[in-house]
Amino acid sequence: MQEAGDAGCVVVAAAGNAGQNAAGFVPANANDAITAGSCDARGVRIDTSNYGDDVDVYVTSDATSLAAGTVSGWLAMHSDLSDPISDVLSACDDGLFFSPSQVSEESFEEEEGSSSCSVDSQMDSNNADENEES
Repeated sequence: MQEAGDAGCVVVAAAGNAGQNAAGFVPANANDAITAGSCDARGVRIDTSNYGDDVDVYVTSDATSLAAGTVSGWLAMHSDLSDPISDVLSACDDGLFFSPSQVSEESFEEEEGSSSCSVDSQMDSNNADENEES
């Protein structure tokens, strides 16, 4: 990794899908890599995505390999590569990616006595409201 960085290459690594701290995983823990984790569209970390100080950015995806590919493709299309991590973080500000500080560990698992909300149940509720108004 060090040699690639010294040669001017930008390395994007997947954080890994073990649901553990990325510090224990190579190449996710490489200082010269931009490490990508995965989250959902609300910015909630996918429970299998590795996390921690070594993760630079989170992308809406089911797996960190897809997240890394998304960051790589975005950098190829939108960055002059002089300061790629700053470019990626500015994409976070634009709402394209999530910075680590924007990602929550919130769990949406159903607990006893509570109910989970789904898009289908919201749609059913909205349709019921519309039918009442008709």
